[in-house]
Amino acid sequence: MAAPNVCGRCGFANQPGYAFCTNCGGPLAAGPAPAGAPPVAPGAPGPYGVPPYGYYPPPAAFDRTKQIGRTKTGILLLLIGTLMAWVPAGIVAAFVTIVGLLLMFVGAILVILGRKAFGPTHSRNVVLSLVLFFVNIIASFAGGILITLGPIGSIGPGSTVLEIAAAFRSMATGTLLLAVLSAVISGVAAVLFTYALQNPLGRLLLWAGFAASVAVPVAVFFLVSPTIDGIVNSIAADVFSSGGDFLAVLEGVGRVATEVSLAASTYGLLGVIGAALFAAANYIAWNRINRGEIPAPVGPPGPVPPMQPTPPAPPPIQPR
Repeated sequence: MAAPNVCGRCGFANQPGYAFCTNCGGPLAAGPAPAGAPPVAPGAPGPYGVPPYGYYPPPAAFDRTKQIGRTKTGILLLLIGTLMAWVPAGIVAAFVTIVGLLLMFVGAILVILGRKAFGPTHSRNVVLSLVLFFVNIIASFAGGILITLGPIGSIGPGSTVLEIAAAFRSMATGTLLLAVLSAVISGVAAVLFTYALQNPLGRLLLWAGFAASVAVPVAVFFLVSPTIDGIVNSIAADVFSSGGDFLAVLEGVGRVATEVSLAASTYGLLGVIGAALFAAANYIAWNRINRGEIPAPVGPPGPVPPMQPTPPAPPPIQPR
């Protein structure tokens, strides 16, 4: 009988002829196990729940281990990016925010690539979260265009100051409401993205982060709305004095958007609450993967049938 092929990484005795270890997924090379490496008992699960020899094909086990590693790294990047992306406006803060968004983008891609190792529920949640993400982008883009076209289409050379102010007021209010809608959609997407990986505390933190992320634009709406009248009345008077031509209206639209954005950024520090809650939930999911709590080990499909002896070759045909 051929000697077993011992893994140099974990010390597991593999069947002769295997190129990868069935316990840890590492490449195999003939040789003794490293000194001090504990023997791996048959039937004991390996790292990340990869089943032992005889229960799972080595290529599939190796691919599963890669998916788990991608998800683990992706969630860590999401954790760091979430803490960086909330930073309010500013030159240095803008750079930090951009870096945080890039980390979140890369982390999300890694989680998407590794989703199948954590079961159908997590895989479905990730896909649904991705759909909501694109819905939020499309809705924000379309809503921004409609909100901007409103004043442009309703203000003309014959418009009064009150009509111009009403158009700009509608634009400012619509911008704030669009921010609330965007926060709701993106918050649900963030909850679904790691929901199946969480324990009860992690899921509670996700919903708390969702509530905080929605509460901030709602609070901004009620805090900024009383100041809108003063903003739009001043801009409307300037547009009216210029005769209400098209270029003046465009300039007024830009000024309204800028003023509303500046007023809302005053309360941007409140965003740290939701960011911290989502980051804490991401840490719980990362820690569960790091400790091997998830994903669950793959159950054995059954015993491996014994190897059948090779039948003897037929005797050679004797020439007549």
